[in-house]
Amino acid sequence: MRDCHATNETWNQQQVGWNNSKKVALNSLIDEWIKTEWKHFEERIVPENSPLIRRIFNSKESIFSASAKDIVEALCVLHSFHDRLRFYKGGLETLKAAFLAANDIGDIKKSLIHLLHGKGEVVSRMSDCLFDDNYKLNEFGQANIQELIGWVSKENLPVINGRTTKVLRYFGFDVRQL
Repeated sequence: MRDCHATNETWNQQQVGWNNSKKVALNSLIDEWIKTEWKHFEERIVPENSPLIRRIFNSKESIFSASAKDIVEALCVLHSFHDRLRFYKGGLETLKAAFLAANDIGDIKKSLIHLLHGKGEVVSRMSDCLFDDNYKLNEFGQANIQELIGWVSKENLPVINGRTTKVLRYFGFDVRQL
């Protein structure tokens, strides 16, 4: 959707609100999506990315026993994390090194365990990871937290990142762009 229809700033130029014409347009685009071959999805996301992120973040124990390298590789599954490579001279490897340099691995594990498997409401845990110094990580913000929750949570929450919020806004939903 983002690459073909909600391109550039068209997502922000749509009227907020839902109506029958938007419903018809969405149904047509869903049909288009179903008929389209998605090599990246079929060849990378399903066989590699999803198993990696689930293996590393599946439980408190799996996070605790994971290496720093494995955690960062799993975080790179997140588009919101991976695509920040454009801000780092040296690209992806520099991004990975910067994240690990900015955070103690023990703090990373503690925060991810709290976010993904902690007690209390998921929204409260997300807020903790953004605003509580005990859980806030450097180089890991709201879009990363939201997207990771969508990949791993047991609450059936969707994967949300900047691309998905722009597509939702394109269809008239009143969502805030990060």
